Amino acid sequence: MMYGFWISLDYPDLSVEETLTLLKAYGGNIKYSNRIGRLLIVDTDVNIKTIRHIILRSASIREGFKIYQIIRSKLFEDTFSHDLYEDISSSHSLAIKVLRHNSSLYPFLDSTSLAKAVSLKLLRGYKGEINLENPEKRFVFIFEEDLIISSLEIIGRHNKGFSKRTPGNKPVFSPFSLDPKLARIMVNLSGAVEGELILDPFCGVGGISVETSILNMESICIELIYRWIRGSLKNVKWIDKSKKYFEGVCGDSANLFVRKADYIVTDPPYGRITSIGIYPDANHILKNFLSYLSGVDGLKRIVFMYPKSHEIDFDKYDLNEKNRFIIPVHRGLTRVLRIVERK
Repeated sequence: MMYGFWISLDYPDLSVEETLTLLKAYGGNIKYSNRIGRLLIVDTDVNIKTIRHIILRSASIREGFKIYQIIRSKLFEDTFSHDLYEDISSSHSLAIKVLRHNSSLYPFLDSTSLAKAVSLKLLRGYKGEINLENPEKRFVFIFEEDLIISSLEIIGRHNKGFSKRTPGNKPVFSPFSLDPKLARIMVNLSGAVEGELILDPFCGVGGISVETSILNMESICIELIYRWIRGSLKNVKWIDKSKKYFEGVCGDSANLFVRKADYIVTDPPYGRITSIGIYPDANHILKNFLSYLSGVDGLKRIVFMYPKSHEIDFDKYDLNEKNRFIIPVHRGLTRVLRIVERK
């Protein structure tokens, strides 16, 4: 079935990778995928119930749709397919919505006026109720570049709660804590699903573990600084009062406190912690981390970030970099998000 995902453009390549990784993690086969502006089009055998779950879990997907027709035309009527009419006729109440991005079609109409124009032609003879607030079905017409897409909304615009979980809003604040949206993306890029174990060997105040707890995944946090590991406990408890999915360890992860995990998702320190004096420099921390990976059993994938200025010889550690994404932070710092697997 063909699906459309209206994605965030904060990190467009990451948005695509996150979505495809989640589809595969839940057993989906990807027959075709293509991003056109804000619309990611995917042909997959994943069922709608799982698609709905993926949309809610994703950090990047704003809205999701089942696609009826994709055309290159100047007439929206050309997208009125037989399946579309069947779904309309079986609806007790419905609404018509238009999404536009980078499209020159119908420049004299705003989105609301265009939705009315579509409705006038599409709904002739429709006997049900037009309900813009809470319809049984919402049909969405997407105008992206030179394409017009007719679709059925699976999940519309929704609040994922990231703004409530920014580092400054959590019970324990650290200036080094990951933005929750980026932490969620990293967890999703691991391909982990509910019930699997994610290890964060440099957890800080638990930015990654907060997201794994929300997603019903087990997490083990290791942190060298005692006040930060206590902070991670408080932050996770703020989200999950039972702390059902969380275990914290205070110590140096290089000592192999944890020898088994499904995935590692982490943001290693790169100079900001060297003043402690345990390690001479950030490169030493990175080398210890990469060496540590060989001692963890059952490891399927590693997702971590590190500054672009640090070159990494993955062959030396018998690792394979599957993908990488550039994350600009500020003028003096660009990080690389890396997806790594063992050879």
